[in-house]
Amino acid sequence: MVTQAWIAAWRRLFTDEWRAFVLFAHGTCVALKEPGQDPARQAAVELAEWGPVRGGSPAGDMLVTRLGDGTGWVVACHREGVLGFVAADEVEPAASNDLKAGLLARERRHRDAHELKVIHVEAPD
Repeated sequence: MVTQAWIAAWRRLFTDEWRAFVLFAHGTCVALKEPGQDPARQAAVELAEWGPVRGGSPAGDMLVTRLGDGTGWVVACHREGVLGFVAADEVEPAASNDLKAGLLARERRHRDAHELKVIHVEAPD
């Protein structure tokens, strides 16, 4: 199941600096350094503001990082903590496909920013 793969990836990737993360239906993750009482709502507000892609603006930018362990790519946008993960089996691993992974994650972020459907919350007790 894709959801479990996404959750496992974020658990591996986050450090103690990021105290919580919220995963949305299409795979966008919003990491929170200071989660409040309702991390899901907090993340939804963040994604609604910073997630929609707007061509010709920083909202269309992306930073694609291929993971050294070969499991996929992490795709960052113009807002710290708003991230996408693309598994290695979703895009061929050729060097030119870093862009394809980035575009896939960006499209997912845009969809998640409009739908705001939370599928997993990971927060400290």
